[in-house]
Amino acid sequence: MQCFNRALCRPSLAAALRSGISLNGRHSQSSIKPYQLIQPALLHRNNKFLKITVRSITTDVDWETVKPKKEKTTARRVSVLTLMLLMPIISFGLGTWQIYRLEWKTNLIAEYENRLILPPLVLPLDIDSEEANKLQYRRVLVKGVFRYDQEILVGPRTYEGESGFAVITPLERENGSTLLINRGWIRKEMADHSKRSEESMPKGPVYVEGLIKAPAKANYFTPKNEPDRELFYFVDVPEFARMTNAEPLIIEELVTKYTDSDAFVSWETLADLGIPIGRLPRIDLKNNHSQYIATWFGVCIATTIMFFIMLRSPRSDKAKKMQHVRKYYA
Repeated sequence: MQCFNRALCRPSLAAALRSGISLNGRHSQSSIKPYQLIQPALLHRNNKFLKITVRSITTDVDWETVKPKKEKTTARRVSVLTLMLLMPIISFGLGTWQIYRLEWKTNLIAEYENRLILPPLVLPLDIDSEEANKLQYRRVLVKGVFRYDQEILVGPRTYEGESGFAVITPLERENGSTLLINRGWIRKEMADHSKRSEESMPKGPVYVEGLIKAPAKANYFTPKNEPDRELFYFVDVPEFARMTNAEPLIIEELVTKYTDSDAFVSWETLADLGIPIGRLPRIDLKNNHSQYIATWFGVCIATTIMFFIMLRSPRSDKAKKMQHVRKYYA
């Protein structure tokens, strides 16, 4: 379409922009998509032909479905970035805390090892159980008479793949006080006293060498003890002390009298005789804080990298298109 009259060209151009059709009349409003480029129009101005491009603007489009939710998108992006920023901060704090925990656990194990190499301490008859419980992993020596009639079997417990019980026997001392002794593990067939040998149940006063050590706590899956049915699943020192009228202190007997002897005695021989197999003089505390430190600082580094990648990542093509639409919609 050519126009040689300036006065006529301007209204024609304005009408074309309002109607959404090209100046050459080839496209109708209903057939042109939003923001579709129509064919160029030629205008005559000052004896020159000007080539212009007109965007088609339609009015039959539901712009609410096209309009970008800028506020919602921005809030979502801020929330994700905030979460990604908090993760390295929290993981760095946890890693630092594990460093202090590692130092504390290392010093604690070193202290217990120093106690373990000391000669056995003879416990006095008058003993403060609270003070004695502070001497964890201290080797002690006590004398008394076993009260087999008050024996408590805790289990099931496994040893070398076999099922059995831990034997808790009160030891009555000369002054009438009683201490709880964890004598060790026996097979479940030896729960009956009549099946045990005489060596497993010594009569009269005996010397017991053991460790002062708090028993492991029951976890979430451990059943509750049932004293009425004589079913005990974990060592509960206060409860056992009330049942046997003993001090709230437990000593784990060592098996050194068999392992340190000239004649080697296997654990199978002890188990066949019904002799409780005590514990070895060693520290059984776990120290996994080095692994925790590596884990938390690794998470910190990984999440920090992810945060900067997300912070500097360009917007998607969809977001650019929506911004383009909003620009013209506004």
